Amino acid sequence: MRGVFFLISFLLYFQIQVMGQVTLAEFIRSSADAPEMKTFSDQLSFLQEKPYRLSPLQKLEFRTQNRELQSNQQEYGIRFTPANPWEVRNNNRYFQQYQTSLSLEKNMILKEVLLQRYKLIISYLYYSDLRSLANLNKKLIGNQLSISERQATSSLFDPEEYVELKVAWLEKSVSLEEVDFDLFNQRANINKAYPSAFKKDIDWSGSALINVDRIKEVIDSLHLVTVASTRVLYQQEKVGLAQSEYNLEKTNVNVGFLQTEYDQRRVTQDRTPINISLGITIPLTNPNKGDMTKSKLDIIEAEHDLESVRQETQLSKEMAHDQLESLISRHQDLQKNILELEDSRLASDLSQMQNGDPLAIIKFEESLNKLKVLHARLRRNILMSYIDYLAVHDHLHQQPLINFLSDRLEIIR
Repeated sequence: MRGVFFLISFLLYFQIQVMGQVTLAEFIRSSADAPEMKTFSDQLSFLQEKPYRLSPLQKLEFRTQNRELQSNQQEYGIRFTPANPWEVRNNNRYFQQYQTSLSLEKNMILKEVLLQRYKLIISYLYYSDLRSLANLNKKLIGNQLSISERQATSSLFDPEEYVELKVAWLEKSVSLEEVDFDLFNQRANINKAYPSAFKKDIDWSGSALINVDRIKEVIDSLHLVTVASTRVLYQQEKVGLAQSEYNLEKTNVNVGFLQTEYDQRRVTQDRTPINISLGITIPLTNPNKGDMTKSKLDIIEAEHDLESVRQETQLSKEMAHDQLESLISRHQDLQKNILELEDSRLASDLSQMQNGDPLAIIKFEESLNKLKVLHARLRRNILMSYIDYLAVHDHLHQQPLINFLSDRLEIIR
């Protein structure tokens, strides 16, 4: 019975722990529900109901007149002013393009939100690794201090070196505190970006991140895939939107009217009291020339912005690729040096050269740890550049969303 009780307690505890954790996939997926996205979602939902559709009847008027101010001389009329069919068509086109423009802008915002979340993840894991290395650094200095204190009665003891070690230990303690502060700030930024993460555990492991060799494979494969730039498409829509606005202003003209009249005088004259009149507007001049001119200026500006965005996007893609290739090359060289030092007998040889002094091995490990700090910083820069590359090439926000920090590039559901 007690075994069953402990089993149930364990399962409940495990369930609470799981519910209290924020996974990488959950944090990335939360981008779609970010406050920045809600405005666009609400606007698109509103436009899907097509509230912009114009009525085929623009105006309905009831008219009456009395020519001789006599009760039996009253005339009545109903005037129908139809909507301009070209204006109706251009109005629909304008708001349809506006809807497409909003969708593209929403995708651009989603890309920015995803970019921010990915960089928060990378920074958090970087400071986590840095904390482990800083803790190891402090421990190595502490080991040197312990050895130096044990050598206090031997000829190997160096008072000046002992003082330097003591100062170094204090410096490492301060460095560890600074890393803790940076890690705390990153956690606060994560909570700010995703409030549901507040008071939950973040069980993110740097060892689970995509490795540099896999990044090289991913960018080599994606470099052959062309995805239309969302920013360029958005700018193209802005050109089309300005043109649609120009066409709408151009056709914003009253086409005329249709009027039915009832003339009471004709009843006494034994004539038909009903008559119909029709009027057609001949647009000798367009009353919207000011708005049309403004729209034309908007078209010219949008076309120049489009060309600028095309050039900037192409340059950004080339720079992102070159920067990432350069960082990966530097990382490979540094990693090779670290592996060679770890596998070498240099530490033991140094110790033997100094009459078996254990401090030689610890100092060697301390220097190796500095290289590992540099390695962690370079890896962080590679991951940042990798995410920038995916964003510039518009892979980051494509549906379904993919966890690009995973080796297997899992789909986020």
